[in-house]
Amino acid sequence: MATLLCWPDFTAATEPVEGKFVQLRWREAEYLLFATATQYRYHNQMVAQFLGQHGIRKHWVGGDRLVWDDPELEVLGGGRFRLDPAARTLSVWDRSTAYGPFDGVKVRAQVAAESSPWRGFAVKSD
Repeated sequence: MATLLCWPDFTAATEPVEGKFVQLRWREAEYLLFATATQYRYHNQMVAQFLGQHGIRKHWVGGDRLVWDDPELEVLGGGRFRLDPAARTLSVWDRSTAYGPFDGVKVRAQVAAESSPWRGFAVKSD
């Protein structure tokens, strides 16, 4: 099971939403971070938001590379998504330039989990 975080919170959206997502693991817990394309342009900005919310020290190297001080945090990959609440689908594709490809099997299982706001949605991936 993973904790799903959305920026802004669109877990109860009724219209389609598009953006980027990141899979990560921290202190043996898994997270799926979703953000709208207008809110975050890059995957590393989403990770920086997560780090800030959890009090994990971070800094930027060369202006665009994010480094953090917690060895228990591992970014597993990322991609792009389109959530269509009316069709009850979550489409995921692409790969993060910074963090590599996501695990589609894991995303399907995490979205199907009982605690997921999108439980019962079909997950489509490349």
